[in-house]
Amino acid sequence: MTIICLHLKRQVESVIPCELAEESITRAHSPIITPGVVETAKGAGGEKYKACVVFCLLVVKRWFRRQALRELWNQELHTVRAVACEVIAKHILEGEENLEYLHQEVLLKRYSILINGEETAPANVIERAVDLHALRVIGSSGEFISLPRMVDKVIDVGEKPTRSVIPTFGKGGSFKTKMTHHVSSSIREN
Repeated sequence: MTIICLHLKRQVESVIPCELAEESITRAHSPIITPGVVETAKGAGGEKYKACVVFCLLVVKRWFRRQALRELWNQELHTVRAVACEVIAKHILEGEENLEYLHQEVLLKRYSILINGEETAPANVIERAVDLHALRVIGSSGEFISLPRMVDKVIDVGEKPTRSVIPTFGKGGSFKTKMTHHVSSSIREN
């Protein structure tokens, strides 16, 4: 894992060797973050460790943010590199079509890295993205995030059907609700 993080850090440093405007990295069809750059980042883990690349990009984002705080003379450069890590991770998440793999291996599997020869506490991509306020990663959900049902039991109110609202995220991260109908006479709470 740590080796993959170092490879990704080196890649981002070579893609962004000098200060650039953040808009040149974040805009659609960026001349900096090209599909080739995203594919190279995806391949950093090889076939065996490809699921941890998004997690490693978030680790590298954290490294660049810390480096920006320590090296004030290069703060803008390191901040743009941190944004680039987030943008690459977003492209990888949005490009994955196998939703089961995306959930189980990329988003929810817990990883740790070595710092001074000791393992860090395990965390998954979602936890790391929330900790880093990586809104591009959090918002790149597309169709793969759906919240659990809000109502587990239907309370008996006679023969009338009751409705529960299930919040889900639609394509592009837009919030929508889906109405489900339950016939309460079929499930009775004692």
